[in-house]
Amino acid sequence: MRVKFYFCERRKQWAFIARIFNPNNGPGGRFVDSRTFVVILLSKETGDLKQIFMSKAKQTSVVKRGRGRPRAFDRHTAIQQAMKLFWDRGYEGTTFDDLIGAMRISPSSFYHEFGSKELLYREAVDYYVKAYLSFFPRILSTHWDTRVAFEALIEEAAAFLANDASPAGCMVSLAGTQISPHLRSVADFAKGVRKAWNEALVNRLKQGVSDGVLPPETNVKELAAYFGAVFRGMAAQARDGASRKQLLAIGRVAMRAWPTTSNKSQEQRVHSQSQ
Repeated sequence: MRVKFYFCERRKQWAFIARIFNPNNGPGGRFVDSRTFVVILLSKETGDLKQIFMSKAKQTSVVKRGRGRPRAFDRHTAIQQAMKLFWDRGYEGTTFDDLIGAMRISPSSFYHEFGSKELLYREAVDYYVKAYLSFFPRILSTHWDTRVAFEALIEEAAAFLANDASPAGCMVSLAGTQISPHLRSVADFAKGVRKAWNEALVNRLKQGVSDGVLPPETNVKELAAYFGAVFRGMAAQARDGASRKQLLAIGRVAMRAWPTTSNKSQEQRVHSQSQ
């Protein structure tokens, strides 16, 4: 709201006009409507309030930016910067000021482009999964032998989690495990991402049973949960400063729990491969 004092000759009274501005329309605000204003009349003698009236607003909603106006920032780069903050500090540890500072955008641009901190977090996780965890589905789908696939997964995970070029650990392995009750939707989202990874492990282990690499009696859900816990443990160790070599050692010990097949099953598998 902006105020202007003047003396009304016709009414012989002091008055001031308060024009209404919308502060969400950028620095300094912008008129909601040029005909939207409040007039307050004061007594000339005493200065007491005499009359108030307000013009009818033509428009009260926020004026949105037209589609033709180009962005003042690169959206891809902004999401990448936000992802690094969430990865390094967690959801609650990353403040709004941290985000707009790293992304180099104004608060109004932030809300116009991303809607909210939570929606930005979801986009950042999606970017993280596609840009940094592409090795996960690739390894599970390219190796014929399921055991070899899991060994390769451990090798790749150890190198990724201890990489000095990015924040240590995994962005979503431990995300949302300790979070305020009012942010339950964020925790559920992170849990859903981890569940999808676990289901991918289950499906690959089922294939191992079908191929004869794993015994028919293998409980693939329990084995997938076990390796999921191993990978999350490796992420926590990396966060505490564990090296790639130390993470590999953890993974190799974990592989000792791999179920073994009988000699007869191995012979049948070799025979099927030779055909």
